[in-house]
Amino acid sequence: MPRTYFLTTTLLLALILLSGCEKDSPSTPPDSLLHALADAAENGKPQSVWRALPPRYRADINALRTTAAARIDPELWTLGAEVAQKAAQLLRQRRDEIAQSPIAASPAIQPFVTESKLADLIDLLLQEIATVDKFRTVDLDHLLEVVGDPLMKQGLSLARLLTPESADRFEAFGQVETTVLHQDETRALVRVSYPDAAPEELVFVHVDGTWTMKELDDQWEEVMKNARTAIDGWDLSASGREAAAERLSALGQKIDALIDLPAGAEFNAALVDLLQN
Repeated sequence: MPRTYFLTTTLLLALILLSGCEKDSPSTPPDSLLHALADAAENGKPQSVWRALPPRYRADINALRTTAAARIDPELWTLGAEVAQKAAQLLRQRRDEIAQSPIAASPAIQPFVTESKLADLIDLLLQEIATVDKFRTVDLDHLLEVVGDPLMKQGLSLARLLTPESADRFEAFGQVETTVLHQDETRALVRVSYPDAAPEELVFVHVDGTWTMKELDDQWEEVMKNARTAIDGWDLSASGREAAAERLSALGQKIDALIDLPAGAEFNAALVDLLQN
C-alpha cells in the first residue's frame, strides 16, 4: 500500500469523526501537517493534527457534527453512555479473569486486554461527551488534550489487529524527516523520508492560509458529501429507535451479569457470548 494512500486514508477516516471550534490559522510551513502527524505518532497528541488543518476543513467537520447531533436520539445516546460505563467497569474489575480466559488468546481480543487503555479512554470520553448536548458543544482542542494519549494507544492497538502494516507506518511517522524542495504561493513539493524506507515526494496546496496534502484536498468535498449522506440515512423511525434501545439494554444486562459472575467456565462462556453476539 503506497504511503500517500495510507496517509490520505488515515486522515480522512479520522477527521470525519472529529469536530470542534473553528480557529484562524496563520500561514504555516508546507510540511506542518506531516510534523503534526509525527507529534501524534510519537507523543500521543492527535490535537496537533486538528490544529494543522485548514480552517475550512475544521468548519466542515464542525457542521457535520452539528448535523449528526441534531439527528441523534438523546435517550439512545445516554443509554449508550451507560452501557459504555458498564464496559469500562467490567474491563477494570475483571481484567485478570478476562486476560486468563481462553478467548483472550484470540488476536481480535488481545489488544483490549493486554496493556489496554480502553477503560481509561471510556472514562475520559464519558466525562466530556456523556450527553448529546456535550457532544455537540465540546471543544475539540480540550477533548483531544484529555483523551489524546489513551486514544492513540488504543487506536494503534486496534490498527495492529486490522492492518498491522499501516500501524507500523504510522508509528514510524514519529521519526519522519521532511525537506521542502519547491514552494510558490499556491503549491509546494516536499520530500518525505521514513526509517528503513525510500523517500517519496508529496504535493501540498495552500488552503485558507494553511498547507495541506493535495490528495487530501482533492477528496475532501466528496468525503464530506458521503458523510452527510450517511447521516441522512440513519433510521430515526420509532421502530428503529426501539430496536436500538433493546439491543443496548440487552448488552448492558450481559455486562452486569459478567461483572458479578465468579471466575471459571460460566464466566468464560458468558464472555464469549458477549463478544460474539
